[in-house]
Amino acid sequence: MTNGSSAAAAGMAAAIKAVKAIGTLIEIDVNGFKMIVQKQKEPVVVMAEPGFLRFNYRYLTPYKGLNFYTFSKTSLRFGGNTELIKVKRLWVPSGI
Repeated sequence: MTNGSSAAAAGMAAAIKAVKAIGTLIEIDVNGFKMIVQKQKEPVVVMAEPGFLRFNYRYLTPYKGLNFYTFSKTSLRFGGNTELIKVKRLWVPSGI
């Protein structure tokens, strides 16, 4: 293996380990994400605002044992029963 391919393999292994730690991640469009949140009786949404080198709002919500996430250029609004947890950073592994 070359240094480039071993680094890529190490990166992929780290991403797979991260997914195993938090479960299945499913990317969904904004409208689908809102629909999943509305289906829940007491929804929990984790949100990170844009920041340095991050240009989108990031959202994550668990639903029926799966974790759904989306990105949005604008802040999303949810019903009053939604528990919104603001975090400094929400990292979603890529390349899986």
